[in-house]
Amino acid sequence: MSIKKLDLAALMEAFMQDLPEVFFMGPQVNLEVLEETMDFFFQGFGPQVTIAMLTQPENFRHVYLKFLPTNLPVFPEEAVASVLALKHFYHTLFRLQLLSKERYQDFLLLLQEQQGNFLEAMSQFSVWSEEKVAVLNAIVEDSDLVSADEDLPYVEKRKSIAGSNVIAFPGLIKPADKREVKAPIFPGGFQVRIDLADSKPPIWRRLLLPGDLTYETLHQVIQTLFAWDDDHLYLFHAGDRLIRSPYTEPFGELKESIAQEAWLAEDFHKLKKVDYLYDFGADWQLTIKIEKILTAAEVVTVPQCVKGKGVAPLENGKVPTTAFDLEAVNRKLAKIGEDLPF
Repeated sequence: MSIKKLDLAALMEAFMQDLPEVFFMGPQVNLEVLEETMDFFFQGFGPQVTIAMLTQPENFRHVYLKFLPTNLPVFPEEAVASVLALKHFYHTLFRLQLLSKERYQDFLLLLQEQQGNFLEAMSQFSVWSEEKVAVLNAIVEDSDLVSADEDLPYVEKRKSIAGSNVIAFPGLIKPADKREVKAPIFPGGFQVRIDLADSKPPIWRRLLLPGDLTYETLHQVIQTLFAWDDDHLYLFHAGDRLIRSPYTEPFGELKESIAQEAWLAEDFHKLKKVDYLYDFGADWQLTIKIEKILTAAEVVTVPQCVKGKGVAPLENGKVPTTAFDLEAVNRKLAKIGEDLPF
C-alpha cells in the first residue's frame, strides 16, 4: 500500500477487520452507514486518493463539513455513526503506520472540535443535493415510515412539519430485540477528582478524561487508579439514574442504564459529581467530582492521571506493599487508551 497509489480496497479491508464493538450495539450504528460514509468520504477527495490528501487538514475539513453533508445519504439521527466511522478510519491509518501518533492525535482533536458543526450541517435540508434527497425518500418509502395516504415525499413532509430548514426526523424502524445506543455530541473532555470515602488520610486521584468514554471504560480507569482487580460488581449513581455493570440485576427503582451503553458526556457536562460503588460486600464508595470541562487545547485522547495522594486499600484484605506511583499508573492508563475504539 504505497503513499502515491493508495489501495482503497486493502485499506477498507483493514478498516473492517477490527471494528469496535460499539458499531454493533444498536440500530443507530450499522455497517451500511459505515460503508456509505467511507465511500462518499473517499469520493470527496477525487478519483486518485492518496495518504497525503487524506492527512491534509484543509482537505479533510472541506470533505467533512461541505461534501459529506451535501452528498452523503444518511439521516441526521444516523450521522453520529459517520463520525465514529471517521474516527475509526484514522485509527486504522495510525495502526497501519500510515499516520504518525502526533498526526493521529491532531485528527482526533479536529474531529472532536468540528463534530457539532458536522452534525448540524447533516441536519440542514438546504445543503442537501437532489440525489441525496431522492435516496432518502426512497429509503423511507421502502421502510413504510410514510403512511399510504400521505401525498408528500418524506423529506418534503418533514420539512413542512419542521417549518424551517432543520428537519425534525422521526427515528427509523428499530428492531424490538436490539438496544438503542446513541453516542452523544462529545465535549472535548473533563478534569475530575476521585476521592475514596472516609479515608484518613485522604486517598484521591485527579485525572483528565476524553469526552468519548463510556462508564464501563471509566470503571476500568478507576480499577487502575486504585490498584483493584475488577473482581466485583459496581454501580455509578449519576443524577437521577443508576449505571450498572452488565452483570448486575436491574434494581427497578431509578432510571437505569448499562455501563457499556452509557456515555460520560451524557452526564458530566451538567453534573457536579457522580458516585461510584464497587464491591457490594466491602462497599468501597468513591465520589467523582467534575472539576472542569477541558478546552480544545487541553483535550486528551487517553485517560491521564495528573496527581494523586494515598495508597488505596487492596481487595480481599490484602495489604498494599508499594506507594502510589504516578508514572506506573499512567503507563497502565495508556494501555487502556490503546484498547479504546477511537
